[in-house]
Amino acid sequence: NQYRGSQKPKMQGASTKAVIPNHVFHLPHGDYHPDSDFLNVAESSGAVHRNSMVEQWALLETALQRYPGHDQRWKVMTIWMTANDVCGAGHECTKPVSKHYLADWVAGHDAVLTNVSLSMKRVYVNLVSTLDLSNVARIQRKHAFCKLEHQHILRECGCIDRGNQTQLTQLDANIATMNAALHDLAAKWTERLGSQNRTDMAVTVQAFQEGVGKQLDDSFLNHLDCFHPSTRGHEDLAVGLWNNMLCTGDRSPGHLCGRPFSPDMNPVCPTQTSRFYVAKPTS
Repeated sequence: NQYRGSQKPKMQGASTKAVIPNHVFHLPHGDYHPDSDFLNVAESSGAVHRNSMVEQWALLETALQRYPGHDQRWKVMTIWMTANDVCGAGHECTKPVSKHYLADWVAGHDAVLTNVSLSMKRVYVNLVSTLDLSNVARIQRKHAFCKLEHQHILRECGCIDRGNQTQLTQLDANIATMNAALHDLAAKWTERLGSQNRTDMAVTVQAFQEGVGKQLDDSFLNHLDCFHPSTRGHEDLAVGLWNNMLCTGDRSPGHLCGRPFSPDMNPVCPTQTSRFYVAKPTS
């Protein structure tokens, strides 16, 4: 969109350029660049079991001080922290994720939401659930370079590189378990905020990726490590998230108001009557 006359963009806080981590061999620590990352405190290799949630919250608290009056302005916070945790479970491909590991992962999210509720006003929180990672393996193994790279050089998430179909099926099952836990956590926060009469905060699971993967091809992955999303992949995910935020109808997992998530989706253009989806307390 082009702004005309005196109109100027009102959104602030996004990263402004791609950067290399300050300490590549100590990731996820030290992967924040205040002069270009601003309110984007995501860390490469970030995971709850690596203490990333605690670090990122501390970074965000400091970064917010650069925005006078932020407490009176509406904010969107997006949390997507699953892949590195399911891959770090140690047994992600051989047996169900343990109750203890799952509880710690949920507790990490819950702690951040507690901090947000106590120190922020006017904030809409997205908890983003995750696609079936077995499809990353499917894409890798169809292309000679990616297959060789992950057989002999890189090692990403164990069975994605070298696992059999039984192991990949278990990986997707563990992802489904963690996605379900996110839904439970969001429901608890919806009830809690409702009981506190908080109308300035919402916690919503954006489930557009759940069960997704079969329709993806090699354009979804970058051609450097054949694991992380490409530029196009990031764009597709961004559009999926945006459209799902504006979907107030059919919010079944993997769908955006009745339409399945797919590459090259057009972003929804909001109108004056458009609203972000907010779940209602059941009690």
